[in-house]
Amino acid sequence: MTPAFSSWQAFFSMNGYAASVWPAVLLVVVAMLVLSGFIFYQHRQTEKNVLRQLKSTQQTQAEYQE
Repeated sequence: MTPAFSSWQAFFSMNGYAASVWPAVLLVVVAMLVLSGFIFYQHRQTEKNVLRQLKSTQQTQAEYQE
């Protein structure tokens, strides 16, 4: 198997297509980071909501038992 590029410089220049390849790569990386951050944020918010609802339910059950 032969490598697609003869050197790292050739890899980074992408045979003359670097001006369109690297901005596209950057866009994808930024989008993935933003989506990962959003998923993490939503997960934390969901955990907080579930814990709040659980606490509220436990308080309501305790009031009925008294």
